[in-house]
Amino acid sequence: MGTYVLSTPISKEKIIISRYITSFSIILTISLVSTLFNIFYFFYASPYTLEIHMLTIFLSLFLCVLYLSLLIPFVYQNGANDGSTVMLILILLFSGITYLINAQLIPVNVIMGINPVLLIVILLFIMVIVTLISIYFSIRIVNKKLQ
Repeated sequence: MGTYVLSTPISKEKIIISRYITSFSIILTISLVSTLFNIFYFFYASPYTLEIHMLTIFLSLFLCVLYLSLLIPFVYQNGANDGSTVMLILILLFSGITYLINAQLIPVNVIMGINPVLLIVILLFIMVIVTLISIYFSIRIVNKKLQ
């Protein structure tokens, strides 16, 4: 955190939470615009169902929230230039998941058989938990650095 930010009467916690709110608001706005375009595309040209379009958008939203939830505390810890490390971690994580699916250690038919609403609820729950953990670690990192 910059010196000027810390000289304001606003608490560090509020500043950190506002960074999350701003980031997630931008993601949500982009997701809503993308949803509108996907609905338009669905009605006029898509061979896929609306369910597939919505699941794709929600999965994109999930990945963006996951990325930011990892990136923000990492930036507080290591500075703004080390964001590529978080991207590398996510690439390795998703490569590992892809390997497990390709090696049939995670059965694809089980994933495809999950009710889409249940899948969205599970991903939403994971997003909330990961975000809360991320906020907690961000606050701890900033408090530790300022002592």
